[in-house]
Amino acid sequence: MSIEAPRFPLDFGEKSGFSNVNNIKELVRFHLTNLLLTNKGERIHDLEYGVGMKRFLFEMVDDVVKSEIEAEISDQINIHLDYLQVQNISILDSEEDPNIPENTINISIFYDIQGTRESDVLSLDLNVGESGLDESIAY
Repeated sequence: MSIEAPRFPLDFGEKSGFSNVNNIKELVRFHLTNLLLTNKGERIHDLEYGVGMKRFLFEMVDDVVKSEIEAEISDQINIHLDYLQVQNISILDSEEDPNIPENTINISIFYDIQGTRESDVLSLDLNVGESGLDESIAY
């Protein structure tokens, strides 16, 4: 896998052009985050791309919804990011973990990058606050 890609948000580098991604972990996190937050139909050349996590925000989070989220994440990774080996997907809300704010879903994806010795975790918090939809990502 090539790591020649611009860093987002876009900014100009010291040399000509945009700043590039520095390492494979950073690039994979970007692609995984993009996959999670993109809604199906949003990507013009691939209408089936994306998990569309925002659509789950107004669901009552129960075991059925968690299973649906986990299955959708797994399916999309297998199709679009087949270089990842998912070890575990953890989906928690404020009832299960008091450190998670109310009205927030925490999704943590533990994965290995095939062909490397790299492992990582992407943790994504999605919540609906007074100011509207807010998402934060921790690495």
